[in-house]
Amino acid sequence: ALPINGDWFGAWDSRQVLMVCVLTAHGWLAGLLVKEFSTVVRALVQSVTMVLVMAVEDPILDNRYNFTARKVPTAVLTTIIILCAAIFQTGRLNLQDVRVAAELE
Repeated sequence: ALPINGDWFGAWDSRQVLMVCVLTAHGWLAGLLVKEFSTVVRALVQSVTMVLVMAVEDPILDNRYNFTARKVPTAVLTTIIILCAAIFQTGRLNLQDVRVAAELE
């Protein structure tokens, strides 16, 4: 039997419980996203979300991670990633149309 007194997982406070809940929700939503779209879309959404979080969080934390110095290169890289994902998705959808037109599917 698992100990109930906290010896198994150690002492948790509200921050650890909140983090477990957030990570559980993140995993569940990522699974739904992959089920509906693809892993490329999941990776794209995760990357863009991280950039947006850093862009909002760093000024609030008084430039703790010095994100303002990397703001323009990060925005350009994010744009490139979004365009690459759009090209990938467009090619994938066009390939499906070609297969249907050629009666391969």
